[in-house]
Amino acid sequence: MLSWLLNIVGIVFIGVILDVVLPDGKTNQFIKHVFSVFMLFVVVSPVSNWVSSAFNVEVSSGVTDSNFLYVTNLEKINALEKDIVSEIESGGISNVSVIINGNVFEEVLTINSVYVDVSNAVSENNLTKSEVKDFVLDKILINVDVVKEDIVFYG
Repeated sequence: MLSWLLNIVGIVFIGVILDVVLPDGKTNQFIKHVFSVFMLFVVVSPVSNWVSSAFNVEVSSGVTDSNFLYVTNLEKINALEKDIVSEIESGGISNVSVIINGNVFEEVLTINSVYVDVSNAVSENNLTKSEVKDFVLDKILINVDVVKEDIVFYG
């Protein structure tokens, strides 16, 4: 409320300065009209806030929505990556890196591809590289809605 009042006082102060500084004529009239519309918006701005809170109307911008979607979906992807890695480690394989690539700006998170680095993988059960890849592939297909062709292995 205080900032709104300060805005009004500032606008009135600028209006007085413009009235004194500008010469008479059509330019002065034009600037006064533009300035009065601007002042009207400043004065009416708390009314829109009051209406949205009184009627429980949510006013949001696309930027906030996309930021929220980005953060939420990124957290989902990070949680999925951690879950997959922990399942792989519980199977006796360590040093496997999983990176999930998805569209984080969609309302429904879609996974495009999964990148898996098994170059430094260590198996407690002395599995071969192909057995490690098969095990990791199974864990990914169980946890992520993606086709086998969209999973890329390195190493």
